[in-house]
Amino acid sequence: MLSEIPAEWRKAVNRWSRSNRRHLREVDGRPAPSRNDEYLFYQNLVGAWPLEPPDDETLKTLVGRMQQYMEKATREAKSHTS
Repeated sequence: MLSEIPAEWRKAVNRWSRSNRRHLREVDGRPAPSRNDEYLFYQNLVGAWPLEPPDDETLKTLVGRMQQYMEKATREAKSHTS
């Protein structure tokens, strides 16, 4: 679906990245998460986001799932983990 709206997707990713820049940390002299990991996060968050506004419990569950997914995905990629 995102490939059908590339301009809108690019704008959204750039906006989110700017908004979240203050949350970046430096690990071994590099920003964390990497730009690729951050992009992967946005892709998966859009895919997992509920159609209706989430209540507190749903949001808590989603946060936990996203944390687990990103930990697994970054470890499997071994780009910045060992």
